[in-house]
Amino acid sequence: MIKKLMLIVIVIFVLIAWQKGYFDNVKNIDFKNLSKTWSFLQKTQNTSTLTSVNDFDSCVVAGNPVMESYPRQCSVNGKTFSEVILDSNDISQIQTLFQEKYPKYKETLTIKINYAVDYFARGSVSFEKGKEGGIFLAAKVNGAWKIMYDGNGQIPCSLVKQGFPSRMLSDCAQ
Repeated sequence: MIKKLMLIVIVIFVLIAWQKGYFDNVKNIDFKNLSKTWSFLQKTQNTSTLTSVNDFDSCVVAGNPVMESYPRQCSVNGKTFSEVILDSNDISQIQTLFQEKYPKYKETLTIKINYAVDYFARGSVSFEKGKEGGIFLAAKVNGAWKIMYDGNGQIPCSLVKQGFPSRMLSDCAQ
């Protein structure tokens, strides 16, 4: 009796999940390797999504699987993109550039990297604790970081000509 009741409950759950579309993205289940990997669900991709994937972040946004390695990796259509992780040396170099540009705030200035792709970084800078700061865009050129923009105004779209990813400039001013 209990087995029949459990079977009925399982069937009901499967039917509800099927109706809500939980199985729509199942492309391939490899039962032989199911015990070795949990990534047996693969989301289907359309061609418009594939053409817009050109870095780790856009790969993740497109819904592709992410490998939990260091750095994390995302794969789509035979291409693998690695997450860009700036090390403490990179962050120190950018902070030193701001301290040199704004020596008055040398002791209180802090930066935060919000987004990094290849040799490009976007972040925020605060000059005093608890006070509003601004945003910045930096690029690593010939092994050294350079601040390409900082402020509170509109980011110039012309930075895309210097190699900045368009996703990093989504709020730029024409």
